Amino acid sequence: MKKLIGFAMIVLGLILLVLTTFPLFFSNFANSQVDNVTKSLDGINTLSLESKAIHWTIVPVEDEELRIELANGEQGKPFKVEQGRSQLNVITEHKRFGWFPSFSNSFKKGEATVYLPKSFTQGLDISTVSGDITFDGDITLDELNVEMVSGEVMNSGNLQADEIDVDSVSGHVHLVQVTSSDIHADTVSGDVLVQYDTEQGDLSVDTVSGKVEVTVPTWDATYELDTLSGTIVDQGTRIKAREFSSSLGNGNAEVEISTLSGDITLN
Repeated sequence: MKKLIGFAMIVLGLILLVLTTFPLFFSNFANSQVDNVTKSLDGINTLSLESKAIHWTIVPVEDEELRIELANGEQGKPFKVEQGRSQLNVITEHKRFGWFPSFSNSFKKGEATVYLPKSFTQGLDISTVSGDITFDGDITLDELNVEMVSGEVMNSGNLQADEIDVDSVSGHVHLVQVTSSDIHADTVSGDVLVQYDTEQGDLSVDTVSGKVEVTVPTWDATYELDTLSGTIVDQGTRIKAREFSSSLGNGNAEVEISTLSGDITLN
């Protein structure tokens, strides 16, 4: 429980850090402002997407070039593109975005579609404030890193990545048909759903307010679970304890799940 208390203690600091450092600024990058993005990813090891009040949809395509389009497009070249030796950064925001909520129903978030070449299998970083992230189709990456403030991340199709790291201040994390040797998810307020495709890997989840559900075709893990105010359900059996550890199969994977307020369910 100590790490849960410590996690809660740094929540305010995390929020302040995100708000004061977003968007990130990179040195030694060539940059340009464009209406739509069309770029080669040759030599790029990391693709970084940053936004405010923009919903991202990542679609895998057979094309050789990256394309990004903004529906109901903003005027005045809404994309800022920064390119370094091995990293490409694309930054955009809704022109009417504000940090404080609007009482008008007229505000509508932007919609950006990323047509990602299937040949790009390196690292993808996404940072978003007030916007969802959807992976629409089968995607394979080395690393996937997501940072969100008020938004959800979800996928359809197979999602394969050696490492997946998701940090969310407010929003759900719903990952299905996942193949990954290492998944790490932290949420302040939001549910975490992880459904493995065929094989499971190491999994670490910390959430302050949200339920956690993990589904694996065949369990092969040693796991430690703890919740301050929630119920633990292991393979259909309700555990009458705040902390629980066990092992299934050969125990090859390591699973650690902690919640302050939320149920933990293993299927």
